[in-house]
Amino acid sequence: MPKIDSSESETIEFKRQWTDKALEDLSAFANTRGGTLLIGVRNDGEIVGTRADDREIQRIANLIASHLGIIPSIRVVEMQGRPVVEIRVDPAPGLVPYGGRYLRRVGTTNRDLSPDELARRILGRSGRSWDGLSSEWPLEEVDPEALARFARLAQPKLPHLDPSDPEQT
Repeated sequence: MPKIDSSESETIEFKRQWTDKALEDLSAFANTRGGTLLIGVRNDGEIVGTRADDREIQRIANLIASHLGIIPSIRVVEMQGRPVVEIRVDPAPGLVPYGGRYLRRVGTTNRDLSPDELARRILGRSGRSWDGLSSEWPLEEVDPEALARFARLAQPKLPHLDPSDPEQT
């Protein structure tokens, strides 16, 4: 059987046929640098071809739009005489969740964003950091004991903070 010239990478993924696992890959591509999913190519690069009629392409496009909220480029290409569905995803300006998870592409795998990375990416879109965001609570409703407790707990990570100084807490 013929094989493709490249291998899977951070921006290329092969699938023998469409499964919902492909939505995870597309989400990870959108949250990283973008990428291309080739349906009709086995993981080892063997080109097996796939069903590529208009109805199947429309079904895939609808699944992607409804589950991910993105509009990729989808086309059928012929590779060594076999139809392969090529789905290209650009990097998304925001985050694209799938199944309640936020994924990114690392090498040939999809990994969950860490909580810190997720917070950084969300706040990075606004150009602010979490400590620059104001609270909706008026200052007089803030519990001074809770602030002092927080300052004591944060002391190891914020050595410059003096928990006994009310101005700093």
